Amino acid sequence: MKKLSKQKHGNITFLSVIGMLLYEYLIILVQLFKWITFPLLNVFSKLYIKEHYINLSDVDAISFLKTNHVNRRRLKILHLTDFHFDYYADPPDWLGSAGSYYTKIWACWYWLRRHVRYHKISKQQLKDILVEIEYIPNIDMIVLTGDFVDKFYKVDVDWVVDNFFSKLSKYSELGVFAVLGNHDESKTHPLDKEEVIKKLSRAVTILDAGSKANNHQFFAKVTKETKEFKFDIELWGFLDFYSPLYWDNYHKIVKEMNESPIKENTLRIVLSHNPDTVAWIKNDVFHFDLVLCGHTHGGQVTLPIPSIILKNVLGLFWKLSVKEATFDHFVQHHFSYEQVHQMNEGIFTYLPIIPIIIFIYKKVTLWKFVRQRISGLRIVQRLLNVCKYWEWGVGLYELRLQDDSTLIDSVLHHHKQQARNIDVVDSADDYQIKLIYRTYKIERRQFIHTSAGLGSHYPLRLFCPPEISILNLSF
Repeated sequence: MKKLSKQKHGNITFLSVIGMLLYEYLIILVQLFKWITFPLLNVFSKLYIKEHYINLSDVDAISFLKTNHVNRRRLKILHLTDFHFDYYADPPDWLGSAGSYYTKIWACWYWLRRHVRYHKISKQQLKDILVEIEYIPNIDMIVLTGDFVDKFYKVDVDWVVDNFFSKLSKYSELGVFAVLGNHDESKTHPLDKEEVIKKLSRAVTILDAGSKANNHQFFAKVTKETKEFKFDIELWGFLDFYSPLYWDNYHKIVKEMNESPIKENTLRIVLSHNPDTVAWIKNDVFHFDLVLCGHTHGGQVTLPIPSIILKNVLGLFWKLSVKEATFDHFVQHHFSYEQVHQMNEGIFTYLPIIPIIIFIYKKVTLWKFVRQRISGLRIVQRLLNVCKYWEWGVGLYELRLQDDSTLIDSVLHHHKQQARNIDVVDSADDYQIKLIYRTYKIERRQFIHTSAGLGSHYPLRLFCPPEISILNLSF
């Protein structure tokens, strides 16, 4: 009986080993397939640089910065996001040591798992990005909006910190500031997240209210001073929208922002990985000038169309002038996206497919029957959960707020609702809150910029060029 039991146990162990080996072979085959096909699918994905000129004060002068106005306060921001660095760290020491036949086989297998795979961003791409940044003059500040790594417990974080992030500071006069993304949060253990922040903090200032590693710092303030002007820049960092700690820290940050007076010569910039945060802060925060986001990867899937063809098609069918015949203006006219910039055109214009499909999915009543049938599908839910508010999911937008009274009502509603559980305001007096709002009110426009990012995903993120964004602010 004991002999039969041992034989059965031996068979189970043997089958387990065979199953594990088959699983490993399957992983290698999948990675090999991606390694071959991914470059083909992203043949158009050359590094793309977008530069925007944003006049916060003057409604009709978007290109105001292009002329030399001595009395204007100016700030040049470099916005980078969504790196998804996924190079594995060096193998354990025992794999490289002389040992049994088994360890040598395992070392070879480990090498295959590390090298026969596609990368969401390559080490060479990171080096090329540094070369491009070196040729961008007069950068005041560099801002990073999350998704630095994938699977922290495997990734060589030290390499990317030492060879990329630590080198950014020499190109920025005022410093490098960052928030984490959903991959930095959801793909790591809480203790690993703290380790990520510790390592990144060697090179950049991390704004994360939920982290002990940075003493729960979510605010930073710097000053730009020249011979002509001097002004302060406030940076406020929100956690990723889907972080379990998001809402507790959200109310704390909003309370702090609304109780901190802002002056005419102060810029207030908000950093948030996910642009869905804008849907809340646009009514809850008394004033901000610019929100910088990532996460959407330019719309996940884009269709590259030669710019000259798109211009002629849009001009012919939608009667747009040649000057306005860009996808930005097409979307602004026909899909109510509030984009205000002229795209920095190259050979190709990239149409974001998923944002358009989701917009139609949400808006067109004719599709109600279809929507009821497909809304439960897992892939549909996954696409809808990438970003719920595609109104500002790709590019640069001006946030058009309601009139003052509506905004005040929204802010009052927020404070009253949350005051039961969270000490948002010391007083529930409506007059006092309205008085605070009048103190905060500054006649400046508000903008949102969502960068397409630098890293890639498989099989989505197709034909989306890696993007370096430059924002020239004037006020």
